[in-house]
Amino acid sequence: MYSQGYQPPRRADEPLQIAGDPNRAPNAAKASRARTGASRPDGTKKPPRKRSFRRRLVLFLLIVVLLAGAGGGLYVWKTQMDVRPYTSIFLDNVYVDGIDLAGMTWDQGTQAVQKQISDKLNSWYVRLVSPTGDYKDITAATLGIGSDPTQALEAAWAVGHETSATKRKDIFGLKKEIEAAKLTRYDFSSVDQSADTTAVDNILNTLAQNAYVAPQDAAFLSFDPDNLSQPFSFQNEVVGKQLDVDSLRTQILGMISSFQSGEVKVQPEDIQPSVTVADLQKNYTLRFRAVTPIDSHSTDARNDNIRLAFSKINGLVLDNGKTFSFNKVVGKRTQTNGFLSAY
Repeated sequence: MYSQGYQPPRRADEPLQIAGDPNRAPNAAKASRARTGASRPDGTKKPPRKRSFRRRLVLFLLIVVLLAGAGGGLYVWKTQMDVRPYTSIFLDNVYVDGIDLAGMTWDQGTQAVQKQISDKLNSWYVRLVSPTGDYKDITAATLGIGSDPTQALEAAWAVGHETSATKRKDIFGLKKEIEAAKLTRYDFSSVDQSADTTAVDNILNTLAQNAYVAPQDAAFLSFDPDNLSQPFSFQNEVVGKQLDVDSLRTQILGMISSFQSGEVKVQPEDIQPSVTVADLQKNYTLRFRAVTPIDSHSTDARNDNIRLAFSKINGLVLDNGKTFSFNKVVGKRTQTNGFLSAY
């Protein structure tokens, strides 16, 4: 008798018996051979089962893709976070008409630029001041000057923002522009130089007409034989005056284009005459003097006739080789010619 569960020792010549389900015994034997590398029924050894290389490669690639996707997603998310604060404000170092718009919204930037333009237009003037102190003001209202900053603001907003449906910018391009704006200054101007300068031309033409003085040459007037120190008399020359309209216009237009206020001196320039008294005095001089006493019995009428005759001779130019004729120069001594009845 043997107790339950007890197995007597097996003799060396006794075949091995496997307890259990006889139907499963062959499979169990195969499993045992697979684990131990035991021989097949035909006597050959079966190699241990190995995991498929292709399967492991696919698994590895899947893990790499998942990690790359996670890293790429994290990078895109980080880029979006960096760009998002700037989507509704102007970037750093962006200026319109000298105003720093950094951190302003579109409405805030537009309001700031328009206010400055309005203040400049209302306070801008060019004062034309004459030498006498009289002045004429040219204002923005005079010229109908206006300025629309929309184009300049749109150009400023385009830095670091997507503004076109046809030319879209990705977040990476936007981030690049945002980073560049921190190192580069962007300046935009809304100055409108399309003012109507007709008023300037009209004002300058009026000033030019009022300031103009025609130059006059000096002229010989008479010869007085009784004046021994200054026998010749002359009409003085007149220095003319004129405005340099072209120069004034250029200066005014420069102040208009830059909105620079200030005064412009309207100083006429001198126009020198061609002939001066000094020029004439070089050609008129007393070359010879002859004196003939008048008879003490000569009447006043006769003395007047002598004076009239010589007044007609005074100033006569007698060229070389020419003959002087008293009768031709003085003319007939008649009352019609101003002579009096006398001996």
